Amino acid sequence: MTKTLPGSVGPAYQPFRRPGIGRPPASTRGQPIPPGNLEKAKPVPEAVLSQYYDMGDQTLWNPSNGVSRLFMSQVSVYQAELGLPSGIGPMRADECQIDALVFKAFVDALLAWHRRTGHAVMAALSEGFVATVLVLAERAVLDVTWQPTGFTEAGGLSDVQVPTAPDSCETARAAGLRRKSRELGRLMAV
Repeated sequence: MTKTLPGSVGPAYQPFRRPGIGRPPASTRGQPIPPGNLEKAKPVPEAVLSQYYDMGDQTLWNPSNGVSRLFMSQVSVYQAELGLPSGIGPMRADECQIDALVFKAFVDALLAWHRRTGHAVMAALSEGFVATVLVLAERAVLDVTWQPTGFTEAGGLSDVQVPTAPDSCETARAAGLRRKSRELGRLMAV
C-alpha cells in the first residue's frame, strides 16, 4: 500500500534532481517511493518538475514543465509558419526525441525566414524562439546554415516594415541573435 502525502493527489514520489550526471531510466522516474522510504520523501512543488529534449541518448535540454509547454506551443506556430515539420517529437513520459535531419532542415528554414523578415516587431517576437532553437542545434552539433550578409532568398524580404531598415541592420540582427543564443545556452539546463 502506498501512502499519499497530505495535500497531494497521488502517491508520494521523489523527482530525480540531476546533479550533472546521468539520469535514471524513464521507467523509474516519477515512480512511487516504496512504503519503507516514505518518511524520506518531501513534497516538491510542481514547478521543479522538468521534461527532457533528447537526440538519441544525448539530452539537449531539460526545461521546467511550464517552459517546455510554451516552447512546444511555439514549435507548432513556427511549423505552421514555415510549412515544415520541426523534427521535435511529441512529449511522452516527460521526454521527446528530436530527429536530427528533420530538425536541421527546420533550423535552416527558420533562420532563412528570420533573415527575410524585414519587420522589426516580427523579428523581435521570433528572436527568443530562434535563439532557443539555435542552442539546441549547437548542442546537437548540427552545422547550421548561416548565410553571408547580403544573401537574398528567392522571394526577397517579407513582412517589411515601412520605412525599411538599411542592410547593416541585417548584420546587427544576426550578431544579436548569435549573442542571445550564447547567453541562453549558458542558462538552459542540460
